[in-house]
Order: sequence, then structure tokens, then C-alpha cells
Amino acid sequence: FLIYLNTLHSDFITEWDDRAYVVNNTLIRSLNLDSIYSIFTTPHYTDYYPLTLLSYATDYQIWGLNPFGYRPTNIVIHILNSILLYLFIYSLLSRHTAYKEKANEAIATLAALIFLAHPVNVETVAWISERKNVLSMTFFIIAFYCYSSYRTIEKRYYYDTSLLFFLFALLSKSSVVIFPVLITFYDYLFFCKKGDSKLSLLINKIPFFLLAAIFSSIIILVHTNIGALHEHPNGSLLY
Repeated sequence: FLIYLNTLHSDFITEWDDRAYVVNNTLIRSLNLDSIYSIFTTPHYTDYYPLTLLSYATDYQIWGLNPFGYRPTNIVIHILNSILLYLFIYSLLSRHTAYKEKANEAIATLAALIFLAHPVNVETVAWISERKNVLSMTFFIIAFYCYSSYRTIEKRYYYDTSLLFFLFALLSKSSVVIFPVLITFYDYLFFCKKGDSKLSLLINKIPFFLLAAIFSSIIILVHTNIGALHEHPNGSLLY
């Protein structure tokens, strides 16, 4: 909190996304079954981030349009992410390296502290509209931790939990569609034995790739409908 203390009394940045996500956002004005249904069925602004909007709606019920109440939520989530990152890195080191426990703890602690205090995260934590970044990371880390546990402990519960939290991450910010690729590389690095079929690595990733494809399609459709995507005059796919 000390790192971001001077941001708590800042106003909304209405010249940018705060106006669309919070100040003028009628979807977050109430929190009941009808409003939750609208949040989950109505793309907002240029994206589809219903869990992020739901978190704004929760803040709005407490603080209204007082910006003071929104940033502490971002800060608390950021601190939670640092703790989750520590646990995740510690678990990876314990499972896949021969380091001693104290070394694992030291490395995980250093990584978490750097993440917690690094200036690169200031915009994400201090800017209310960037709630989607910190919230999606929470679910992303949990999903990866659960998948790693599934591959190590081989209990179906961890696989299903990983898939569920990946869904939550997608509902917070669609850029986490990269998750299936990352867990594929993770399996390749730590669990692929010589002679194993590379195709076998993808079998248990199919549900993850399907979710990624669905949400990618939703975002492309939303962007197309608002005119954010245009066909290149020369027909190039890189435009």
C-alpha cells in the first residue's frame, strides 16, 4: 500500500478508459440478477470483460463514483497476485529442480517482491480501468498452478479447476488466450520424454484451446461490429 499511497486520492482519468468503464457505464449502476445478466450478455466498449465489470459494480455499490474506493481494490488484488506468484514459483522450483528448500523460498520471495514493487506495474495498479490486468492475472496464476499440480499429482480435480479458472481469466481479459500455448510448452519442457508423440501433448489441451478460440471469436466479432477492424485495401491479413 505504501508504494501506491500517493495514487489513492487521484481522480478518474476521464480522458481515457475510466469514463467508459466506470464513470459513464450504466451496467455497473446496480447489482442484482438483471444487472448481472446484462453484464454477462452485453459486450461493453470495445471488449467483453464481464468479471471485470462485475468487480466495478461491486465497488460502485460501496463507493458510488468516488474514485478513492476503486484503487484499493486494484492494490489488494496486486498484493494477492504477488503472494500467488510466490506460491506458484516455489511450487515449480520444488517440483522441477534439485535446489534446497531455502533456495526455493529465496528465489520465489525475490521474484514476488520484484513483481510487487516494479515500476512496470504502476499503470496497471494505479489506473482504475486496468483492473482487467490484475484480475485476469489472479485467475491466470491459479489456473497455471492447478494445471501444474494436475501434471504432477495426476488428480482430475486439478485439471477441472485449472480449466475453470482459465475461464474466469478469459472473462476478466481476453489476452490470456495464450494460456494453452504456455501449458503446452510447460508439458514439453518437463514431461515430454524422448520418443513421445508431440501430438499427445495437445490432447488434454483441447478444452483450453476451444475456450481460447471461443473468446477470440467473441472479441473479433465485437471489434468488427464497432468498426475497430478494417479490411486492408490490398487484402493483407497483417493489417
